[in-house]
Amino acid sequence: MSRKAIFFILLVLGVCFSSVADAQSRLVPTVRFVTPYPEDVMDDYAVKKDSLLLPDYGKTRFAFTVVPAWGGEYSCSYYGSTSEFVLRVAEENIWFYYFGVNSQYKPGITPEVKVNEYRCKVSPRTAKSLYELFYAAVFSSSYTAKGNGMDGVTYELLFEMGLFTAEFWSPKEGTNCHKLEEILEKVCAAVKENDASAVDALVPTVTELTKTFKDLFPKDIEDHWHPMIGM
Repeated sequence: MSRKAIFFILLVLGVCFSSVADAQSRLVPTVRFVTPYPEDVMDDYAVKKDSLLLPDYGKTRFAFTVVPAWGGEYSCSYYGSTSEFVLRVAEENIWFYYFGVNSQYKPGITPEVKVNEYRCKVSPRTAKSLYELFYAAVFSSSYTAKGNGMDGVTYELLFEMGLFTAEFWSPKEGTNCHKLEEILEKVCAAVKENDASAVDALVPTVTELTKTFKDLFPKDIEDHWHPMIGM
């Protein structure tokens, strides 16, 4: 094998490993608009998923959705008007139920996927802490961090009524995105049990991870810059 061939292989591997590593430290930005292609099933899925799990995300200060490859999808949204989190959990996988190869769904005949809803009010201090984490995680995201793959679980964060969004996929243990995943799952568990104290207990960890994500901001952007009026 020639030196040029060896160099090319090493270069490709280096880029791949770099991309994977970056995918674990940052989220990747997402665009919540439909594609220009008619009858795109992925657009249909996105619309159906939002209608069930994020029916009014335009009223949320921040929210997130969790999309596992096989289980039921779920979302958790924070509403400033009521100072509460709302967790919505689909009993079946929305993709397979409506769009899968073996789907038996027929509009107007087959029932819709059942979604269970849970609520939990939290303190302003806790809400502000999580709000800042979402801000830092979304605004430190980068397209170079793309790391989605087959199966696994995808997490999408929505900030300020869904105007700014970013996602990550099945992060490795110990990475920034894995720490974020743990926080999000603990929030869901606490909301499901209506346990505000469990959400409050996350504040120190949330504050630490917020600083980590803010340290990833581009150096030419001042850290105090904020897209909206804060909490």
